[in-house]
Amino acid sequence: MFMKQYYRRLASKLPTAGTFLTALCAVHCLAMPMLPVMGGAFAAAVMGNPWLEFLLLPLAYGFAGYALYKSYRLHLRKLPVQLYMAGVAMGIIGLIFHMHLLMALSALPVIAAQYANYRLSQVCCAH
Repeated sequence: MFMKQYYRRLASKLPTAGTFLTALCAVHCLAMPMLPVMGGAFAAAVMGNPWLEFLLLPLAYGFAGYALYKSYRLHLRKLPVQLYMAGVAMGIIGLIFHMHLLMALSALPVIAAQYANYRLSQVCCAH
């Protein structure tokens, strides 16, 4: 019984975690061009590390995708999923071609998808 409540509470926090990680990814991508100019060599080495990008992007999109999937089963609207897929496609293209601006802009449709998903869930599940 306790584990079910724990998992429900954890699942209710996933949209927030997905939105936070997506915004963190956008901040990382936008800060990348500025930090080598303003920061020291250590900051440039950390922010320019491709492993950080390969870790952060799938993690952010994974949390956001899971939250969208759980809510999509309730409201069955395709707009949040389409926005999410557009953001993921932009992020993957930006990651492959190492275009930080495109990766940062890919966070906007994902965040919009999270917001649309939240609004649709509120309308659908309000009793």
